[in-house]
Amino acid sequence: MRTNRGLVVSLSVAASACTVASAKVDVTDLCVPYNGVQIKSVAPGTTTLDHQFTYDKLGALQSLAASIEDLTFVSIDGHAASGVPDLSFIQAAHVTVGTGNPNSSLPTVDAYDCDGDCVPDGSSLSVPAALQQSAIAYIESGSVLVDLELDGDLPTQDWTVDIDLCFRGEAGYSL
Repeated sequence: MRTNRGLVVSLSVAASACTVASAKVDVTDLCVPYNGVQIKSVAPGTTTLDHQFTYDKLGALQSLAASIEDLTFVSIDGHAASGVPDLSFIQAAHVTVGTGNPNSSLPTVDAYDCDGDCVPDGSSLSVPAALQQSAIAYIESGSVLVDLELDGDLPTQDWTVDIDLCFRGEAGYSL
């Protein structure tokens, strides 16, 4: 009688329900774009601006969040799109993140911050995370409410910025 030993080994491994292989991969700079955020002009001499927007196109990231462990806030990156040549006027940026889901009890968190030490790089500005806070529940809520508070010599005309919300985590998979 002829037997297939490879098949027997495979069946015994499957029957024992043990992990044959596992892999973990660092996921860095996973960014979600929100293009065309329109910021209204301010009166001359105004030095503080508050602007909110809701990001709810999270489907792909929600699917990925299920396999990512410890997904945390890393940075929020802004890129001048129109109305201003650069973001050099921003001296401080405070960004809170909450859920846009009215049925959620998630708290609003101070996610990103640069306080007087913002260093715009031409038309771009990267604001680092203010804390090592898990972002998974916010992503899974299906909607993220972002509140930008900007300080500086603000533009007196309307302007547009493209924004990337960036995260970091570790993806794992087991067989």
